[in-house]
Amino acid sequence: MRLVGAIAVALLAFCAAAQAQAYPTRVIRAVVGFPAGSGGDVVARFYADQLAKICGQPVIVEDKPGMISSAGADAVA
Repeated sequence: MRLVGAIAVALLAFCAAAQAQAYPTRVIRAVVGFPAGSGGDVVARFYADQLAKICGQPVIVEDKPGMISSAGADAVA
């Protein structure tokens, strides 16, 4: 039993040392499949501004219009 407890304590010590960094650490990109100035773009920019305030990271909205919004999905994939 003591051996199992010692192994558990050792594993917990290694796990505590391997903590992830704070997320997000880089610029956030939001891809919108609608042209600039359209309703979808305006809504995306509003939420991008709110997200930037919450996260403390800049949020860039990229417009990729075309092919019934499929161009934006292709750019992300």
